[in-house]
Amino acid sequence: MPTKYIIYSYLTLLVLLSVLPVNGSDSSLNNNYFLSIRWDYLVHAMVYLPVPVLMGLAWKSMPMWQVFVFSLALGAGLELMQYLTPWRAFNLNDLLGNVVGVVLGSFVVLFYRGLGIRG
Repeated sequence: MPTKYIIYSYLTLLVLLSVLPVNGSDSSLNNNYFLSIRWDYLVHAMVYLPVPVLMGLAWKSMPMWQVFVFSLALGAGLELMQYLTPWRAFNLNDLLGNVVGVVLGSFVVLFYRGLGIRG
């Protein structure tokens, strides 16, 4: 399966998970911690980590700064969209988790591009 279809599917899934009423306040993600960090925030980082990686693989000629900016805009935009959705809630810590995931994923892309691996 071409990488572009994978990234399109992944982005569609992210949009759906951002607008559908999932992960209520009674969710186990909100009530469990790892090193004093709520699991929900760790999940945000893990979910957004693949975005720049998949983009870097799908569009090998795209400059890294464009991959990074698009990924950040996506993470921020989807979290801000929750502010406008009545059944979802904006959370600054979720936004920070999104940014951490994008930054870590961007480092992965930079590492592989630095090794000369283009996908």
